[in-house]
Amino acid sequence: MEDQEGPVIEVELSRVGDRWSLKIRDHGPGIDEETIGKIFDPFFTTKTPGRGLGLGLSISYNIIRDFGGRLLAQNHEKNGAVFSLELQAAQAGTLALDARETAAE
Repeated sequence: MEDQEGPVIEVELSRVGDRWSLKIRDHGPGIDEETIGKIFDPFFTTKTPGRGLGLGLSISYNIIRDFGGRLLAQNHEKNGAVFSLELQAAQAGTLALDARETAAE
């Protein structure tokens, strides 16, 4: 893949103990250190004014945290950015709550 021209996105899903890990990597220039430190802050955006509120990653981060997971952003050692999502695996035999029941709480 390193020799490929054009945009490249790698997706990796793995089981790590009792958690699932999803990693998404691009092969771009990465994220500068100042931005990476603020990327999950509410209303932080790198877009031009009028092109979004800067809430998407902040909302995602908080939803994942509320489910006991983690959302991380870092730069890959070679090039590009990596976003990692970790969530607790469901136990065998358990039922997921209906979304309407969860929202009512």
